[in-house]
Amino acid sequence: MKKSTVSITLSNMLFILLLSVSGAISGVMSEVVYALSFLIPSAILLYISRGRGDKLSLSISAKGTLTTLTALPAVVGGIFLISYLTALLMAGFGFSNNVELSGDMWQLVLTSALIPALFEELLFRYATLSALGDMPNSKKVSISAFFFAFSHCSFFSIPYAFFAGIAFAALDIVTGSVLPSVILHFINNLISIFWVTGIADTQALPFVILLAALTFISLFLLIGLRHYFFGEGGMHFEKIKLEIPPADLILYAAVAIAVAAGMLLH
Repeated sequence: MKKSTVSITLSNMLFILLLSVSGAISGVMSEVVYALSFLIPSAILLYISRGRGDKLSLSISAKGTLTTLTALPAVVGGIFLISYLTALLMAGFGFSNNVELSGDMWQLVLTSALIPALFEELLFRYATLSALGDMPNSKKVSISAFFFAFSHCSFFSIPYAFFAGIAFAALDIVTGSVLPSVILHFINNLISIFWVTGIADTQALPFVILLAALTFISLFLLIGLRHYFFGEGGMHFEKIKLEIPPADLILYAAVAIAVAAGMLLH
């Protein structure tokens, strides 16, 4: 079992603990602890990865930007579809997921779209992928997606968050930059805000049709121009192996159990 895997597991358990504390208190201290829940684990992982030259860039090339914008509808469409199907499945078991947002729109954009995108990408992509170092790309993507999914602490969110985690990490690795996941994450959150605050009630069908059309076009372009976007031979990702070392599995299971217990107690 690699030291980086243990460090990431412990850092994410610290994140979940601090996030729970943030939710249990109120006022300014709640906001402070919320920020620290991301910043402290990120600082730990970046300290562990110090001296390595494989960190994601904080800038992005023109080609990386084009790749990100082309993939945007497919990623957002996939997240929306998985979220919708999960809600239908959970509704069949008697669970509902009614999300309510209130407040000024600019405040919602800041607190529910921009800040989560920046903080979560710092921890789950920039710091986590850096800590994993020279591990095979497929494993780096799957590990970061696993912890990103369970960090949402919701049975409704875990499926689509896992898909988003895979897409975000893959694009970051392909482009060599953390900005693609920040951009996609922010836009996805922004669309979710508009959906909850108005689209779902007034223009649901036109929105779904438009998203489906854009998703199809996006996938068509990504497949047809994959050599341009991802280089010769595709994304250069080796085949993802399903084998998980027993020691790693124990750590992952501990995180999953801790998150599940927190959701049930909540």
